[in-house]
Amino acid sequence: MEKRKKLVSVVMTVFNQEKYLAEAIESILGQTYTYFELVIIDDGSSDNTPAITSKYAEKDKRIKFLKRENKGRVYSLNQGIGISNGDYIAIMDSDDISHKERLEKQVDFLEKNRNVFLVGSKIQLQFNGIDDEYTIKERSRVLKTSNSELDRSDIFSTLNDSFKILHPTWMFRKKLYTYIGGYREHLCEDVDFIFRASSMGFMADRLDDVLLTYRVHGISRSGNKDNLKTDCLQFKTEYLLGEVEFPADGFTYMIWGSDFSGRAGHKHLEKVLPSGRLAAYIDSFREGMEEGIPVIKPEKIKSQNPDYIFICTNGGGEYARKYLDNIGYRQIEDYFKII
Repeated sequence: MEKRKKLVSVVMTVFNQEKYLAEAIESILGQTYTYFELVIIDDGSSDNTPAITSKYAEKDKRIKFLKRENKGRVYSLNQGIGISNGDYIAIMDSDDISHKERLEKQVDFLEKNRNVFLVGSKIQLQFNGIDDEYTIKERSRVLKTSNSELDRSDIFSTLNDSFKILHPTWMFRKKLYTYIGGYREHLCEDVDFIFRASSMGFMADRLDDVLLTYRVHGISRSGNKDNLKTDCLQFKTEYLLGEVEFPADGFTYMIWGSDFSGRAGHKHLEKVLPSGRLAAYIDSFREGMEEGIPVIKPEKIKSQNPDYIFICTNGGGEYARKYLDNIGYRQIEDYFKII
C-alpha cells in the first residue's frame, strides 16, 4: 500500500510588505515538494500587499488568502494555523526566501524521525538597504547563533541558552501546536512557543542545510530589545515558579550577568520574588560594584554559597550553565536562565 503523502500548510502573516512579498510567495510556489497549501493572512496592510497577494491567489488554488483589519502577529499566526488543513505547519515570513528544497527536506526529516516534533534549518543573511554597523553586527550575531552547534542531548537547556532554531525556518507537527495551545500573546511569541514545547519534553531539531535566506531591511519586524527581554522574563519566571518553591521568609540569590540584562533581571525578580535578596552579580570579565551590589568572578560563587542563581545573559548563557554544572549546581533546583 502506498504511503499517504503529508500535506504541508505554509503559514505566512503579512503586513505592508509590498516590496518583498512576491519573492517570498514565489519561493514557496517553486518548492520541489508540491503537496502544500499556502495560507496568507493579511493583517490590515495599507500598501499594495493585498493586490499582490490576490493576484497570486487567483492563479494558484493552493493559496488561501484572508484579509482583515490589523489584529497583530500572534492573532494572525493562530488564525492561519486554525484554518489550515496540513499535517505539518511551516512558518514563512513575508520578506524571506525559502530555498526550493526546504519543504521536501523538512518533511523527509520529520517522516524519518517520529520523536521530533519541530525542525528548523540553518540560514543565510541578505542585507537590503542596511549600512549601519550596529545592525549588521547584531544580525550577524544572530546568524552565528542560529547556525552554531546544537546540543541534542539536552534540547531544553540548549534552546534556553540561546535561540538556535530561527522561527521562519520552523516546520512542526500540527498536533504539537494543538497540544501546547498554540501561540500566546507575547512579544517574543516564538521563544515562548518553543520554550513551552521543549519544557514539556517535545524534541526539536535543526537541519544542517541552509534552507532560508533571512532578509534584513529597513522595515524588518523587530521589537524593542528591552521589551523583548522583559517579555521573556515573564514567561520563564512563571515556569520556574511552577517548578521551584522559593522561601517566603527570605533567601539570597546571585545573578550571572552584570550588564543591562542582569539589571533587568534584578528589577523583575524584586517584583516576583520580594522575599529574595540579591547578594552579588557574577561576571567572568570584571569585579567591583554595580549600583551598590558586588560584582564577583565565577570562581568565588562557592565561597558565597547563594541559595539560588539566575542566569541573565545573552551571549554567555551556555558557558554559565556548563560552569555551574561543573561545580555541582543543578539546573532548576539551584539555578536557571531567565534571560
